[in-house]
Amino acid sequence: MSEDEKNTPEADENAKQTIYFELAIEAWCNQFKPADDPDQAEKISMYEILEALDSYFGTKNGFSGTSVFMSLKERGYMTAYDGVENQFKILVSQ
Repeated sequence: MSEDEKNTPEADENAKQTIYFELAIEAWCNQFKPADDPDQAEKISMYEILEALDSYFGTKNGFSGTSVFMSLKERGYMTAYDGVENQFKILVSQ
């Protein structure tokens, strides 16, 4: 990437979005720690997580479920499939 490409409004906006994403994920992770024992974990849906992240910055549909999921997996969060609701959920400490 050239120096001119780094200083475009689009590049600045992408950098801001990356920072906001990281801040929102960190805030959520500070509130909900990864579960150590899957059998004793609380299960939170991605819908709930995305809603919480949106409310953190006052956005609507501001976060990609795939990006959030991958970021949480990198931070050590486990998932479990909830057959009743037909969705994967993130396991957090109670």
